[in-house]
Amino acid sequence: MSKREFIQQIPNRITGVILGLVFYYNAEYLGDVVPANWEGFVEQNMQLAGVLLAGLSVLQLSINWYIVTTEEFDEKKL
Repeated sequence: MSKREFIQQIPNRITGVILGLVFYYNAEYLGDVVPANWEGFVEQNMQLAGVLLAGLSVLQLSINWYIVTTEEFDEKKL
């Protein structure tokens, strides 16, 4: 993976983090919209989806950053 490819992926990962935070913070309000017996289920699953989306986006961004920086160091050693 080159620096250019890494930089091209950044907006998608940031969008994933933002959407995850939106899901997480709006879960309570969305839970109020659905029928009372589904409120807890919807709220918990929206929070879970938000945390997973944000967390996995940050994780993939971190892994790709590590790959790009270690490739540069490997190229310098050669």
